[in-house]
Parts: sequence; C-alpha cells; structure tokens
Amino acid sequence: MTFSRLSLLEFEKSGSMRPIENRTIRQGGSMIGKKTFEDIRTIAKTAKPLFGKAYYLIGGESNIDVQIIGEKVKRQLKILNKHSALVIVDYLQILGTPKRERLTSLMDKVDYNLHELQLLATDIEGPIVVTSSTTKGAIEQTRKTGTPGETKGKGSVNILFSCRMLFELIEGAEDDKAKIRDVELHVVKNSEGQKNFSIPMKYDYRYSTFKEDDI
Repeated sequence: MTFSRLSLLEFEKSGSMRPIENRTIRQGGSMIGKKTFEDIRTIAKTAKPLFGKAYYLIGGESNIDVQIIGEKVKRQLKILNKHSALVIVDYLQILGTPKRERLTSLMDKVDYNLHELQLLATDIEGPIVVTSSTTKGAIEQTRKTGTPGETKGKGSVNILFSCRMLFELIEGAEDDKAKIRDVELHVVKNSEGQKNFSIPMKYDYRYSTFKEDDI
C-alpha cells in the first residue's frame, strides 16, 4: 500500500511514472511488466527511509499479547540504546490475553488490554497507536446525526475513557464498487486540543490514499 501510494504521489508531482494499484503489487508475477518492476524498485528506495533505522515488526500470532509486545520493544530499545518508542497495534480486538487471566468475553479482553497498553505507554515513555473496530449501530447513529459521536469500540465502552485521543473513520453509505469514496474523519476525543468535529475526505482504495475535501 505504501509503494502504491508513493507511485501516485510521484505521478502527481512529476509524471515520471504511472501510478501502480496496490492489488497489482500484491499479485506480482505476470501482473508486473518490466517498466512497472523498475518503477517499484525506484519507489522502494524512496520508501526505505520512511520506516526509520529501527523499524521492527511483530507478526500477529494467536499467542501475542501486550506483555510479549512490551518485552520485545524493551529488548530492541536496549539493543539500540534508546529509551522511547512509538508502538502501533493493529488491531485491538484480535490482541491476545494471558491464559492465567482466564478472560472469556471480548469485552473483558479488550478492557484488560486497554489497561495494559496504558501501562506500557508509560513504561516506554512513548505513544501507542491502536486501531480498532466499532459496531454497526454506532456507525449508523453517526450517519444519522452527521456529527462526531462517542462511538463505542466493538466489545468495550471503556475505549472512550482509556484513550487520550480517539478518532473514528466512517465511510459513506454508497456504492461499494466506487473507486473513490466519501469518508469522514471524526475527532471524538482529544486531550490535547479541539474535539467533536469532523473532516470530510476522499478515499481511493486503489492507491490507499485519503485526501481532504476542498471546502
């Protein structure tokens, strides 16, 4: 998705290459001609610095929980002689919990992990960004009112109180086959500034891009 997005930006900036859809890159093989392959190699050189010198990926296996994430992050910080990190968790509802906790319901698991993530953020002196899913009912309510609402994360209401900042991305109720779709970014909670407002955007799934509407 990053390569596809960068190809579109390069096309818009200089026209030196044609934008490459992310599905083309994913499928690979015969879908990629010689020119496209060379363009992807060029994009790769541009993309590499974006991930920084200490990019570390943990696979989403069933046994991965906050404790394991914390241990791996702290090990990397020690190796790099650093004290702080940015952690991105994708996504909250599939994050595991230790078996010793004997948590059975999704709500209990999510609430437990929200608390553990708060502790980890303090421990590593850095922000933790977590993606989450919401309920269809909350989305429909947002569409009806047309304003940012205190949406509930699927499985937990405590997500409203645990996060310092909370955003919801709502896609318009329109044709799923449309290449460019209307979405709204709702700022539901913001401990550092303005909240309860929305930003209309256009989403192009071919290149995984979000652009603010001209208003």
